[in-house]
Amino acid sequence: MASIHDILTAETKTDHSVRLYREGSLFYRAYERSAYLFVHHVRDYQAVRKYYKGCNSFVVSIGFPQKSLPSLGCQYVVNADGTVSIPVEAEIDEQQFLQWKDNVPLHQKDITATPSPSVSHPTPTLKPDAKLDTTDAEVLRRLRQYNLAASTPMQAMLFISELQRMLNDGKGTAV
Repeated sequence: MASIHDILTAETKTDHSVRLYREGSLFYRAYERSAYLFVHHVRDYQAVRKYYKGCNSFVVSIGFPQKSLPSLGCQYVVNADGTVSIPVEAEIDEQQFLQWKDNVPLHQKDITATPSPSVSHPTPTLKPDAKLDTTDAEVLRRLRQYNLAASTPMQAMLFISELQRMLNDGKGTAV
């Protein structure tokens, strides 16, 4: 099985195919852009967003048993390395992908691992001349892109929880 780093590197390439990675002997999983293409162009599946400590980020995926592959009703190729490729005739709109990813529900483990609301954390303030580290910049980018009007209160709470985790794990700039 490929490492999460290898998978995420492969998922940055858009080659008009869904890549399914074998997990164990009976299960396939699609990550990130492959999961997006699968859900939008092959079959509607419930995606989940899970935090991976090894890459310090949330990753979206879908999974299903290997035996259900023939019932998808699409052409696919089993590659020599055990992965499966499903060709799709679609371009990925990066903005739509990121918005979809932000709205995928968090994995149950990540919901329960969030800090309790009773714990008080100092609110950082940024001075106009403060330089942002990579984590801070990513949090700000995601916050600016988040569509609050199209979110349920629970989705908004989970999104804020995710941003807090990113800042706490990434040791964002505290000014």
